[in-house]
Amino acid sequence: MTLTSSGIKCDVCDTYILGLTEDDMAYPFKLNVIKNELHGCKDCIKIIKKIDGCNWKDLPQGNLRRFFEKQDLIKDGSN
Repeated sequence: MTLTSSGIKCDVCDTYILGLTEDDMAYPFKLNVIKNELHGCKDCIKIIKKIDGCNWKDLPQGNLRRFFEKQDLIKDGSN
């Protein structure tokens, strides 16, 4: 979970999660390549479940996608 001075952010798309309704909650999820538990908004959890084990390039712009892009740059030696 990304906690900022302004509140909780979705670890996938970087939007703020207010947690005031069931549609606006932080839902936990795990990825086998990241040891920490992550949290996503309802829309991003649907995406994560849909692409589980598939191409990270199907992720929306945000923190998680930037993580995978950086890993690709390191792997390719383009850092």
